Amino acid sequence: MSLAGVVLAMEALEIPNIKNFDFIDPPDAHAFKEAYETLEALGAIVADKPGLTPIGVEMAALPLEPRISRMVIEARKYGCVEDVATIAAFMSAGRSVFARPKDKEWEADTAHRRFK
Repeated sequence: MSLAGVVLAMEALEIPNIKNFDFIDPPDAHAFKEAYETLEALGAIVADKPGLTPIGVEMAALPLEPRISRMVIEARKYGCVEDVATIAAFMSAGRSVFARPKDKEWEADTAHRRFK
């Protein structure tokens, strides 16, 4: 799991000093660095400032991985939320929509043919 999502949620809850939080299995410093860099790149936080940006607050309200929540928020500007939400759902599924179950390869190939 991406630590960025955990950090975003903890920032939204205004938990102080997240890096020193008493995790059962604490992440290493590199993972925290990556999480904060990701959130900064997405506009959810500003380096060296406490709390979330307005976009970060919106991102934290969505039950999505931060990169995907930012996609959905950005889609509003372009009037394509429905399309991006569909893409986000596929990306969040964790399993390829073009999977070929064992012993059902022919059926899968037939179903997938219309998308090629």
